[in-house]
Amino acid sequence: MHSNRYSTDYEVGQDNIRMMGFDLHNPVFFIASLLIILFVLGTL
Repeated sequence: MHSNRYSTDYEVGQDNIRMMGFDLHNPVFFIASLLIILFVLGTL
């Protein structure tokens, strides 16, 4: 079997930010939050 492992210095979660005790992926969390807020406001 072939192994698909690459040698890299990237660590999972290295780009995350910690806020109020949560470990958040920076762009994903804020974009998703904004879309949810806009959707809720639009339905109201």
